[in-house]
Amino acid sequence: MEFTEIEKLPPKLKEALFFIRQFIEDKGYAPSVREIGGAIGVASTSTVHGYLQRLQESGYLRRDPSKPRAMILQIDKAPEPSGDKLPAEGPRTITGHSEKPFFSDKLTTLPYIEWERLPDILQETDTEQANEGENNCLIPKSILDESACFVTKIPDDSMLNRQLSEGDMVIIRKTETANTADIILCALQNEMLVRTYYKGLRQVRLQAENDRSEAIMTNPQDLAIIGVVIGFLRLF
Repeated sequence: MEFTEIEKLPPKLKEALFFIRQFIEDKGYAPSVREIGGAIGVASTSTVHGYLQRLQESGYLRRDPSKPRAMILQIDKAPEPSGDKLPAEGPRTITGHSEKPFFSDKLTTLPYIEWERLPDILQETDTEQANEGENNCLIPKSILDESACFVTKIPDDSMLNRQLSEGDMVIIRKTETANTADIILCALQNEMLVRTYYKGLRQVRLQAENDRSEAIMTNPQDLAIIGVVIGFLRLF
């Protein structure tokens, strides 16, 4: 296939192409569809998806459809705007290195969602858009089951006695039910909590695992279980 000359691309496509290239160069990974739309002044994610498809068809971009941020920019085919300098190493993946990890059958990609954005992101019905909310984490498939999972960061030390500290990134398996003594992520009166779950005959107890916080007793119908903590990641 012959590559389309950059001058012949519509202005929005050129803006998107240059933004993606600069974003990868600065951060080492590709931008989300929303970030691209925000940079070029397009609110519709479907329109941005259309731009990306046209860039693929023109040969400037390669994407893994199963992973929203897995883009490989054909940098050697994308002329630079005035004043910019192209990197010498050629095509780069969202890590800035080899594309191999994103196509390995031994790794899976989990969306990382900031704690503050959990209520909004988890209400979205478009799985791909929800997964684009933040960066992604690569996790070995061997440690996960087939359930949908995501990663978020604990904001406090409420679960310290269960070896979970403020700043730890927990892996959440999405589910609306839990067993007694599971550590759950839940929503109670518009507040997101990570607590140990105990189910009684008429009420449930949400136990904070530290020496300063008291347990919360609540009716099951007032509690929305988002998922169960199945692991965590910690930087030392």
